[in-house]
Amino acid sequence: MRFLLLILLLISTEISQAQSIKTQLRFELLFNKAKLNLDELYFDPVNQDSIKITTLKFYVSDIVLNFKGGNSPPQYYHVRQLIDFKYPESLKIKDIDVNQTESISFVLGLDSSINVSGALGGDLDPTQGMYWSWQSGYINFKLEGISKNCLTRDKSFNFHLGGYKKPFESIRKVNLYFKSKKSKIIELDLIHFFKKTDLSQQAGIMSPSQIATEKSQILAESFDSN
Repeated sequence: MRFLLLILLLISTEISQAQSIKTQLRFELLFNKAKLNLDELYFDPVNQDSIKITTLKFYVSDIVLNFKGGNSPPQYYHVRQLIDFKYPESLKIKDIDVNQTESISFVLGLDSSINVSGALGGDLDPTQGMYWSWQSGYINFKLEGISKNCLTRDKSFNFHLGGYKKPFESIRKVNLYFKSKKSKIIELDLIHFFKKTDLSQQAGIMSPSQIATEKSQILAESFDSN
């Protein structure tokens, strides 16, 4: 009898531990469906270009999780997290359990209420290199690298996309359905951005503008889930 109770206790403990394990949400960087690493060379077959990404970071905010069957109400998370592919730990969204999540929406960038608050701390600290000034606010998305097609002296390109004032509001909402039950990964495939970006004609954006809003839309459409 005692042995049976011990077995039941162990089974109950294992079930409880399994239920308490959180399924983490994380981001992954791709180039033409292949995993991309910073500072490595990749070939762009569309533009016949060789591209190296040296910096890629962006803000994710206002996450909403929707659950299978609609039996549970959506869960809202007012996060303000900087995703920086230089630091693997930043690719995971902390304190959010996406187990049983059917779909997700998030904002790419930071809304006007954050931008008008001035320089803040943590991921919003100006030392993160994502803050222009009190007038222009935060950079929502920063992409830097080197391209064979670039006509700049050092072959570099710099896309710093931001802007919170009309008509140059650059934040974008991303809506995704998860295909996998086992993992919850959001993929960003940069091939979509470079397909629509001729680096020989435009190698950078460094301030809010109409073209910055257009490039922000392209990037928002470059996200997918596994």
